[in-house]
Amino acid sequence: EPTPEPTAVPTPIPTLAPTFRPSPEPTPEPTPEPTPEPTAVHTSEPTPVPTSELMPAPTAMPVPAPTAVSEKGYCYRGDSTVTVLKSMKLHTTEMKAVKDLKVGDKIFSVTSNSLKKHAFKLSKVTGITHSPSEGGFVEITMGEKLVASKKIVRATPHHTFPLCNDKTIKKAMNIKVGDCLVTEYGHDTVKTVKELPVRAGDTTYTIQMEAGVRFISIGGVFTHAATSERPLATRMRGAARFE
Repeated sequence: EPTPEPTAVPTPIPTLAPTFRPSPEPTPEPTPEPTPEPTAVHTSEPTPVPTSELMPAPTAMPVPAPTAVSEKGYCYRGDSTVTVLKSMKLHTTEMKAVKDLKVGDKIFSVTSNSLKKHAFKLSKVTGITHSPSEGGFVEITMGEKLVASKKIVRATPHHTFPLCNDKTIKKAMNIKVGDCLVTEYGHDTVKTVKELPVRAGDTTYTIQMEAGVRFISIGGVFTHAATSERPLATRMRGAARFE
């Protein structure tokens, strides 16, 4: 018998599983941000700042009180005396208290830097200043050569006096009994020195003299004078020593 040909078994066609594509999610539309409402601008005028805050009132500068003690030493108590020209025609003089002096009065003075060979003259007062006393005074009483009205000088502690040796200058507070000072009547010795406390109502005076005056007589005793020229310390430097 003929061999039967094998029957071809048909190869089954594989069935493709259906492919599912996910549907794309819709893109969300952006939510529009709310437009802010415009803020109302206030046009009202600003509150004015007080002028006192912008420009503070000027502060008044304190006025220093006048001092009774001068470092240059030209001050006297008002009851100290000076010799003043009374009559040029009669060549007479009189005694006046410092407090009664006037600008234009002529008082005993010396224009030389030295008192060794001095010649008295009458020089003009060009200014008088005064203030309430804040410190005490030194009272210097001379010996027997001066008359009673010309024996006493009351000056501030820093007031300066030349001694008879013409080389030494002393402040009133440093003068001692026995010191020799130059007076209207020549050399004389100090008899007493006393410190005087300031009293209610005391006034301190400064006498300003015309240019060229070096010494004036106060209570009959020659002391350094204040003028419009350079200070005494500059004039005397090298010519005398202080004590």
